Amino acid sequence: EIDRLGRELQAHGCRGVIGVGGGKTLDTAKAVAHYQQLPVVLIPTIASTDAPTSALSVIYTEQGEFAEYLIYPRNPDMVVM
Repeated sequence: EIDRLGRELQAHGCRGVIGVGGGKTLDTAKAVAHYQQLPVVLIPTIASTDAPTSALSVIYTEQGEFAEYLIYPRNPDMVVM
């Protein structure tokens, strides 16, 4: 999904990423922004932890199993609560 969304971003000439949703959605938005070297704004729909503000994504396989952690050099550009 990260690769697919990255291709969509490039095809449409996007200049940033906005992620709206829960943990997997926001982690995906962070990863896409990181790989495309674009700013990311996150809008969590559940504010139960500080995960949206972290410089980390948990990546899962297509089967929903844990694959890896991605650790970024910086936190998201903005988190809107």
